[in-house]
Amino acid sequence: MSEDEVVEKVMLKKQAVKSFVPVDKLGEIAVFLSAENATTVSGSVFTLDGGWSAQ
Repeated sequence: MSEDEVVEKVMLKKQAVKSFVPVDKLGEIAVFLSAENATTVSGSVFTLDGGWSAQ
């Protein structure tokens, strides 16, 4: 099985959006949570998993 097949048929099989979450998206949520606008955010969970947990 090729690397591309492993990614498609194994790693992304149950992924709703069929792609990995890009690193820049993780950075964007970190920047948001560090910003003044997020001072009232507490006790929240931000799931960036491409729909994995929705299965």
